[in-house]
Amino acid sequence: MRAFLFPGQGSQVVGMGAALAEASRAARDVFGEVDEALGQNLSRLMREGPDEELKLTENAQPAIMANSLAVFVALTKEGGVEWVMPTPGGRYFGGEYTRSRVPRRGVLAAVDVRTNRLAWRQQWGELCYAGSTVTAGGLLFIGRNDGRLSALDKSTGAQLWEFQTDAGIHAAVSTFERNGQQYVVALSAGSFFPNTMRGDSVWLFALDGAGVPSGASPEPSGGAAELTH
Repeated sequence: MRAFLFPGQGSQVVGMGAALAEASRAARDVFGEVDEALGQNLSRLMREGPDEELKLTENAQPAIMANSLAVFVALTKEGGVEWVMPTPGGRYFGGEYTRSRVPRRGVLAAVDVRTNRLAWRQQWGELCYAGSTVTAGGLLFIGRNDGRLSALDKSTGAQLWEFQTDAGIHAAVSTFERNGQQYVVALSAGSFFPNTMRGDSVWLFALDGAGVPSGASPEPSGGAAELTH
């Protein structure tokens, strides 16, 4: 399978497409069609500048698009490159997913945005595959590859609470309030890339007066279960 990758904004340069237009009739036709569609001599701006005008977003983006399209048309019409239109709705999955032989480590760190200094840091024995959620009360919730859900003190990183679920947690938890009670809900489902234990459970926890979870649904469920404490 052959793929075409084209650059984005910032890659524009005065002179772009000039050599291609000189060598390819198909490319010249593309530049002409773009000029006509836009109602401006964009190809001249691409060839001659000035740079200050070319780098404006309203000029740079169509210029890069025109140059990329000209390259594509020249290759497929005159360069002998075969192009097969992808099937609508089709998907491609291929290649390999491998790891280096470097020991896998994860770092969970907090930065004081007022000073831009590191507040605290933890090094894990596995990669971090979950986002964190911080509550107004200063709790930081984060899931682990082995299914643990931890609550840390956001100021120090000290662990305040931990619960073992039945599968890897790779998404940030959600928190909400109902009838004056704050809850935390976590999905433990595992994932392909970290190769963690699979599952399909939703765990719901209520925060007690100290701000830490006071319990969990005794059985995981496909939806949040209401807790009574």
